[in-house]
Amino acid sequence: MMVIFTSQCEKKALSKTRRVLDSFADRIGDRTWKTIITLEGLDAVHKLLRKTASKNTAVSCHWIRSRSLSELVWVVGNRSKFNEEGVIPVNSTQKNILGSLKENNWHYLPVIKALSAFVGLIHDWGKANDFFQCKLRSTNLISDPVRHEWVSAIIFRALIKGNENNDETWLKKIIDKAWTNEELNNQIVTETDKGYINLIEESESNSVLANWILYLVFTHHKLPYLTDRNIFNQISEEKIPTIHELYSKLDVSWGYLNNIKEAKKCFDFSKGFLEKSVRFKEELSKCANSLLEVLPVINDIQEKKLWRLIINYSRICIILGDHFISSKNEPLKTSDTENAELYANTNKEKNLKQPLVNHLIEVSKQSKKISRYLPRFEYGFESAQDIKKLKAKSPPDFKWQDNAVETVKKHQKNESINNWFIINMASTGQGKTIANAKIFHALSQGGQSLRFTLALGLRTLTQQTGEVYSKKIGVSNQDLAVVMGTNVFTLLSKHNDNEYTKFGSESEESLLGHMYISDDDQSYSIPDFLDFSLTNNKEKSFLLKPIVICTIDHIINASEVVKGGRFILPSLRLMSSDLIIDEVDDFDTRDLVAIGRLIHLAGMYGRKVMISSATIPPSLARGYFEMYKSGWEIYKNFKDIKCETLNVVWVDEFDTKVENISLKEPEFESNHKDFVNNRLEKLKKKPVLQKAELIKCNHLINEENKLEKYFQLILENIKSFHENHNSKFEIYGDTKNISFGLTRLANINECVALSRYINESEQHADIEIRTVCYHSRQIQILRHELETYLDRILNRKRVNGKYAWEDDLVINEIVKHTKKKNIVFLVVSSPIEEVGRDHDFDWAIIEPSSIRSIIQLSGRVNRHRKDKILSPNVGILQLNIKALNGNQDSIVFVRPGYQTERLDSHELDQLINFENFRCSIDSTERIYQRNCLDPVSNLSDLEHYVISNKLIYDIGFKGLSSWAIDMWYLTALPQKANRFRENSGEDIKLYRILDDEEGKFNWEEFGLIRNYFYDIKDYPINNQEKFWLKRELKKSINNIPLSLKDEKIFYEILLPSYMNDSELVYSDNYGLFEKVE
Repeated sequence: MMVIFTSQCEKKALSKTRRVLDSFADRIGDRTWKTIITLEGLDAVHKLLRKTASKNTAVSCHWIRSRSLSELVWVVGNRSKFNEEGVIPVNSTQKNILGSLKENNWHYLPVIKALSAFVGLIHDWGKANDFFQCKLRSTNLISDPVRHEWVSAIIFRALIKGNENNDETWLKKIIDKAWTNEELNNQIVTETDKGYINLIEESESNSVLANWILYLVFTHHKLPYLTDRNIFNQISEEKIPTIHELYSKLDVSWGYLNNIKEAKKCFDFSKGFLEKSVRFKEELSKCANSLLEVLPVINDIQEKKLWRLIINYSRICIILGDHFISSKNEPLKTSDTENAELYANTNKEKNLKQPLVNHLIEVSKQSKKISRYLPRFEYGFESAQDIKKLKAKSPPDFKWQDNAVETVKKHQKNESINNWFIINMASTGQGKTIANAKIFHALSQGGQSLRFTLALGLRTLTQQTGEVYSKKIGVSNQDLAVVMGTNVFTLLSKHNDNEYTKFGSESEESLLGHMYISDDDQSYSIPDFLDFSLTNNKEKSFLLKPIVICTIDHIINASEVVKGGRFILPSLRLMSSDLIIDEVDDFDTRDLVAIGRLIHLAGMYGRKVMISSATIPPSLARGYFEMYKSGWEIYKNFKDIKCETLNVVWVDEFDTKVENISLKEPEFESNHKDFVNNRLEKLKKKPVLQKAELIKCNHLINEENKLEKYFQLILENIKSFHENHNSKFEIYGDTKNISFGLTRLANINECVALSRYINESEQHADIEIRTVCYHSRQIQILRHELETYLDRILNRKRVNGKYAWEDDLVINEIVKHTKKKNIVFLVVSSPIEEVGRDHDFDWAIIEPSSIRSIIQLSGRVNRHRKDKILSPNVGILQLNIKALNGNQDSIVFVRPGYQTERLDSHELDQLINFENFRCSIDSTERIYQRNCLDPVSNLSDLEHYVISNKLIYDIGFKGLSSWAIDMWYLTALPQKANRFRENSGEDIKLYRILDDEEGKFNWEEFGLIRNYFYDIKDYPINNQEKFWLKRELKKSINNIPLSLKDEKIFYEILLPSYMNDSELVYSDNYGLFEKVE
């Protein structure tokens, strides 16, 4: 390809650009280059230019397509130097009104600067105590009896004692340096005599500013929480509207007391309180003076309820500043001989590292410096540009995507007001992923760019979505990061294409934690203001990449981390990018509450939010809208935006609705109901792709060997569904009837048991059933190979007139050597198949857990072919296994499911109107909520009831609604009450390692052989001819590239901690499971 590069760079950027372009192209003008280059070479040029780009860089690249046609490929740097086609203006005048507005509407930034600097200066003041200083010099590992941040808060309280009601008085006292060691020590002694446990006395009332300074000091490592379960339950429904009421409950036992007997030692200060440090008192005086200057706006902040956002910003600045200063390896030099004996931390060799005075002063300066750049955290990052496939028209079957884009464009009146809450409810398989990108592209500034974070619940779904953005949407690797925990897929893809407390500092903890980022070439410009705050390439990549696709646990840390600094990087990412949450309802109710907290934070940062799923219940939509509205109102008042409405979009494959919803009036619910009712009418007119048949099994309840007979019933229905839904396959002059079926069971052990039962059963004379067992408890490399295979075979879109399975060697071999006329290729799966797999089965049989699981699993039947069906292609069992084995009082629709209390029946046809499913399986039961719910006799009502209570009606910190109202958000209690992914527990990582000398496999943990500890038995396989795929770990190991064979992740399997004492069995074909007789 022939390309022309044009440079409009200025200053030093011009010479940097010339050096790069001169290496790849011929200079044909002072600022123009031409060359013939491959696509890979052009990508290399693009990366190099981006890596060296600055605010003065501006380079365009045009592809010369023909004599009369050129096409803009990309622009690096300042796009305003070119128009949309990459043409340079002859002359121009400009005034960046929007840019100046963004920089200047941070009216309360001086308050954040002053607050961050002041608290940064006193955050570790408590480390001056004798116990902490002895701890730094000790070779033993010692915990503080009282944590140093609480001691720091007590020192500040002593400093303002007697003047705490009047900010001006105590600030002037500090400005005048009118405090002494003796005064503070006497006050501290008084506090310790009282028990030094309270932040305020009942008779006291601290000023607003003093209260928030106290909070920032004692929470700079972690939020307060309760360990006493009784008190936790007693106060769980209380309302706490003010910080004063919260402080009346808080004391040192909320996570800051480690040893009550030794506690008094933390309040001995033989070296004083840094009073003799001229530099410290001078800096403290300056910081107090800065606070005095902003004092007039404190009442305004209080009236507008802006403290929540101001404290959030300030806390980020302080902790990030502390993190950066503490991570410096070189000691901070001091000329302060009076306090040279007081230190803040040690290095890893246990040598004293940073003098306390210097540490405090540097953290103060750094915190203020970071706060100065907060507006640039919001607006100063690159977006993905020139994504041509998003501008192109969608195929006819997906024309609704373009209609949605046109509709939102018509309603986008003011680009500076970014308050969009979007609900995408398009059906499964309708292209929501691409539609979401197109909508956000349309809503970007100028409708030309993308910058957002796409969060998903499953790692496999994250991988697939990353592939869609890369291959189908055309986002380059330079603009895209796929973020998840390391796994086999990421390693192969890349190949083919509490310890800190020992050193006296918890502030050196990584901001990112352990994660894999798909592209780490760092080929993007790094804003100069980031150099001081982020210390490694992973952190920079996660923050800077325009599009981040991640498992939701990485971004939800912004609102969920209550200890340490791991909330900072997700917060900065959320501050700088919009948010999409895909398959938003694919979580349990506790997780849904946590996601609501994340949406509130996104609104408070002024970002657009989209929730996407075909099965969004009304209560979930309403609860999340209320969270977004509450958060955005804080942002609106913070920025003094004159707007009293929110832009709300409802979109599906039929229609797009945009409404300006009042911030004051309850208009959302009625609008959502109208949209859903319209959707239901349209769904009725769609061609029916899935119909259900009830598989009755209540007659088995009183039978002996009921599980075996349950499996026999499934086997009989497998044969029946195959007869009605198969394809003719001619091979070697013979015609076979082929079908691809799915049986879904709620739990892994039963999934394995059914697979074994089918493989070990006598089969019908003229039907061959070949099975593969699919669940998450499998060796990583084996799971990866299976998923890769199924993704290919179950893609039922014809290429050159043929399906992929028709040319598959495995299937052809089975068909060739099978004399039987009928062949079933059966996937026996856990709920892992429900979401994220783009598979198309001929039929399915479902063990019911919830309405959502039935709808989602059914969406994997007739998904691609969309054939007209004459008979039911989905069988739903009347009872699940828990109901079969339990009694009427048993909780059976749980894990997975929503049941918490007794139901009137466990029989599915008694719990739902099954006739609706017989006519068509669609999302009606999930997206429509009746006015009067009957949660004990209707399964759909039960799900709506549980979700509405959690997200709307529950009060106190156990529900979501109080997050926007009460001061509980200042503690860790909401996160403790509804902890994200709490039910997943801690998994035990085991590795199946081949011993080359003995030729056998061992189980390893922590590098140790653990065969006898876990006593996992190998399961003997007798009927291997019944398998669809015969999996063997030794053969899979041979397929691993030589350079990756030592990566233990390939051999990893996760054992849930609750199975630690179970009798376990392993098989390459069945995975890891509990022995069931």
